Amino acid sequence: MLLFFQLHRRIRALRRLQAHCQQRSLRTTTLTAFLLPLVTHCVFDHTAAREHNLVTEAVTTIGTISASLPWSKYCSLLRHYLKLLPVEKTFQKVIVR
Repeated sequence: MLLFFQLHRRIRALRRLQAHCQQRSLRTTTLTAFLLPLVTHCVFDHTAAREHNLVTEAVTTIGTISASLPWSKYCSLLRHYLKLLPVEKTFQKVIVR
């Protein structure tokens, strides 16, 4: 289990990433190749599943990242999550969010 301060730092880092994405100061390749997999790991990590605040911030961050993607990248991201729905039974609620 994460210590409270580590959890708080991760949540704060996700909020800062959201702010940078809203400013559209990051490249699309940076978002899709590096940041999106890191944030997705926070959602699907079995140990982080107990930390609902972290998962909620990660879902919000994925939404912010996807809002700043061009249509082709957004569509492929949406297809990816739609394909995960029947496979990942334990994370269906999170994937729908």
